[in-house]
Amino acid sequence: SLPLTTKQRFFSDFLAGAFIYLVPFVISGIISLIINGIGSAMITEWNSAAFGEITHTLIALIIGGFFIMLMLYVLTVLVLTCCGSVFEALAYTLLVNGLIPGTIAVFGYIFLGNLYGINVETNILPIIEKTSPAGGLISLINQLSMGNFLAIKASWLIPFILITAIYFAGAYFLYKKRKAESVSKPFVYKAFYYIMITAITFCIGSIFTMDD
Repeated sequence: SLPLTTKQRFFSDFLAGAFIYLVPFVISGIISLIINGIGSAMITEWNSAAFGEITHTLIALIIGGFFIMLMLYVLTVLVLTCCGSVFEALAYTLLVNGLIPGTIAVFGYIFLGNLYGINVETNILPIIEKTSPAGGLISLINQLSMGNFLAIKASWLIPFILITAIYFAGAYFLYKKRKAESVSKPFVYKAFYYIMITAITFCIGSIFTMDD
């Protein structure tokens, strides 16, 4: 009965939640940059090399963290769109974030693990890093641990943003198509439940078939 279209409702809710969720993180990053600048100006031991290193690290964390958190938020919206109750929404949000990298990893080890000359981690880890928040966090930590303080590479960031956009498009499409009478059910879309159960069963079953 509200004078809003489905598109307007979706984007108003999405942007309101994103603003509350992401803006404090960005502000904290900006404050950290300011503190770094003040420290370098007032403390003699805080030389230009340390200032530059810390600045590059903070920028990498702000940019990488922003898009990792954005993907996590978009995935949460996608799950909320598919679920009708709070319990299922919370439980399956956790499951989705674990099943995306987990299923890819298990799939890779099953089909590539016994192939001669194939390094499974080299082939599978880049996919995980671009398709899930946990993978993005792993990528960012790995880059920083190797001393690459300009860790945000286009080869990771661009695919990561594109995958996030696909998740967003899926959430928007499902939001438009869901029926009001299905919102009160545990699952608005039963296909989502079957996909999740299939992925869980595949991962559990594959673990028992793997060689030591």
